[in-house]
Amino acid sequence: MAFLLNCILVTFIFMSVWVWQLKSKNAGVVDAVWGVIFPIQALVYYVAGANFNLKNTLILCLISFWGLRLGIYLALRNIGKPEDKRYTQIRVEAGVKADQKILSFYLMQVVLALLLFTPVYFIFRNGGDDFVFYDYVGIVILAIAGIGEALADEQLRAFKAILENKGEIMNKGLWGYSRHPNYFFEWLAWVAIAFLALALPWGWLAVISPTVMFYLLTKGTGISMTEATILATKADKYQIYMSSTSAFFPWKKRK
Repeated sequence: MAFLLNCILVTFIFMSVWVWQLKSKNAGVVDAVWGVIFPIQALVYYVAGANFNLKNTLILCLISFWGLRLGIYLALRNIGKPEDKRYTQIRVEAGVKADQKILSFYLMQVVLALLLFTPVYFIFRNGGDDFVFYDYVGIVILAIAGIGEALADEQLRAFKAILENKGEIMNKGLWGYSRHPNYFFEWLAWVAIAFLALALPWGWLAVISPTVMFYLLTKGTGISMTEATILATKADKYQIYMSSTSAFFPWKKRK
């Protein structure tokens, strides 16, 4: 029953946002929704599981920090700004069918949000009270993911806030080791969730979530689309950055 109610809630939230963007013509608001939808689901599963032990509460807090921080950051970043170029490109390519194309994208978000987060339902329901090895590993990784993504986003925000940096490429801090450290730590959060599920029966199936997210972040709407947009305006500078810096996994610079 909890899973069904969660499906209805998540679908309602995404479809409400889709209706809103019909008027605003800014589909990018879904990025912020993507962040906050996971703490919402986690809270539903936590309450439904009625197992309010220390482990589950700690996991809920870490997921909430990760998702709410990301959602709020993206919402504040996009307020009053034009629609993200990724979605504008979708509108241009779809033409008169733009609304239907964006609807299909939103529906895909619904499916992904529900399916990829399913391991958390079983973690809260069947995880038990005692900490096991996989719990410690998952909790540490989830904490690192939330803090790392927050740090990467703050470094980029501070860089863009300096007028002299307009048109320049951010290649300092975490961005000196990865061209997309925010995506890396986003993926790491899903790795953490997989670890938290490993001790459960059939828990190894949870590795599907980070595997799918890795593909989406590197080949789907993540790195590929983001870098195509950047290369359209900063080709020379960004190509130099690409030649020296790892795309996803943080690593030392290449000469």
